[in-house]
Amino acid sequence: MTPAEVTPAAPAVPAVDRPDWGLIPPEPLPPYAWGARAIYTRAERGWAVDLVWDRSGTSGEATPAERKALGLWIDKRALPVLRAMAEAYEVHQPGDAEETVISGGGYTLRANPRASYGYLYIVAYPDPAATGPAPGLRALRSERAARRRAQDAAWKADNAAWRARGAP
Repeated sequence: MTPAEVTPAAPAVPAVDRPDWGLIPPEPLPPYAWGARAIYTRAERGWAVDLVWDRSGTSGEATPAERKALGLWIDKRALPVLRAMAEAYEVHQPGDAEETVISGGGYTLRANPRASYGYLYIVAYPDPAATGPAPGLRALRSERAARRRAQDAAWKADNAAWRARGAP
């Protein structure tokens, strides 16, 4: 085969700029993000979330001030809430497909164990829709409790319908 017969390769598609660790931010991709793979273990009370320094990083284009603001929000707002939720069994357990989301102050943090049984994958990014302060643990528990009550009511209705059809 001569060089003229070889079809030129298609140009490479640029890789999505995302953190090396943690979850992938949702579409449309934010201008910058922070991701981590934390250690997620059973503790004396609930679960513990421990960050490992070499399993986190940032991606995207951000000024030093933007990165510092995101870091402060993560350290002062999101991680304390995430850790409190983990201690209170409020972070979704290993094997659960649902993400834990903490939003407020112009940022969003998402976390999920992704059936890893030992790691918690995290991503945090600027989110213009996340206005107001990050919610406290009480607000998050109230939201989860309302969702559980709705799930219980749906289950009871399904069970009643099943029994009404003459199930054993």
